[in-house]
Amino acid sequence: MIFNFEKQFLIIILGDVSGFILFILGGYMSFYQLLKRLGSAALILFMSGQFFSLSAQNAEKLTVRYLPPEEGMGSRSEYYHLLLKLALEKTVPTYGEYSLVPAEKAMMQRDALKAMMSGHTLDVVHTMTDKIRERVLLPIRIPLVKGLIGVRLVMVKQENQSKYLNVKTVDDLKKYSFGQGHDWPDTEILRYNDIKVVTSPEFSPLFGMLKNDEFDGFPRAVFEIWDEVQDNKDKNLVVADGFYIYYPTAMYFFVRKDKQGAAIAKRIEAGLRLAIKDGSFDKLFNATMKPYLDKANLKDRVGIKLKNSLLPDDTPLNDPSLWYMKF
Repeated sequence: MIFNFEKQFLIIILGDVSGFILFILGGYMSFYQLLKRLGSAALILFMSGQFFSLSAQNAEKLTVRYLPPEEGMGSRSEYYHLLLKLALEKTVPTYGEYSLVPAEKAMMQRDALKAMMSGHTLDVVHTMTDKIRERVLLPIRIPLVKGLIGVRLVMVKQENQSKYLNVKTVDDLKKYSFGQGHDWPDTEILRYNDIKVVTSPEFSPLFGMLKNDEFDGFPRAVFEIWDEVQDNKDKNLVVADGFYIYYPTAMYFFVRKDKQGAAIAKRIEAGLRLAIKDGSFDKLFNATMKPYLDKANLKDRVGIKLKNSLLPDDTPLNDPSLWYMKF
């Protein structure tokens, strides 16, 4: 049987902490009597739940400075911003409100990493992982594009399309030279597999270099290449038919290796895992990536696997829920 005061107490449990305080101070009974009648375990459970809730409500609002989407890069650039926002939204009930603040301008990859390490303008950057980056930065080991950053189609000159129809093996790739950024992990991956690479310190000139025959092909991620061909249609560039290159790697969110970075990483990882669990991660992934994957039609191409000597040992390759395909 529940007495009147117990009914009142249960109502207060469903209410808020202020009600509990009034209940005690209002003379209904002493704290000792309450413990005796209801049991300390019930009261502790109530109090811990209420105060954890209050801590989320009253926590200092988290500000996260991020790399803004690049103009003209389409939905694939906006994707990372939307995924970061999704992760933070999922954790509002636990961690409280947040503010996403874009950097004043888009940056090249190396400049963004330097800016984040300095702590002046960025708190989080999405980039491809390698051993060095994981040594100096803190990775959130959930592949943002499910490994598709390592699934590469090759951009070539339209007039040379027929040269690539019989490319089926790594040895076939060794007959050609490929353009890459000089500080990209992909550059070292290609070289490790004895494939010739021509580099540029900047991204934009690579398309003109391909047009001018400074190298034979330009490998780009399956979700990058289609927009880039369209953006450079004046150069008569196309996607080589018949094959694709793939190697195990991941695009992660990275933060600084400090107390603030660890706190941001903990929240982002928690949010991403919640999004994976409830399907909202896949919903965003499919909405963004499906059009590119449909164009690529990978099942009708020969996949050529490369070794990735830069892949950190802690890469979660054994969790199939995190990857688009088996690497």
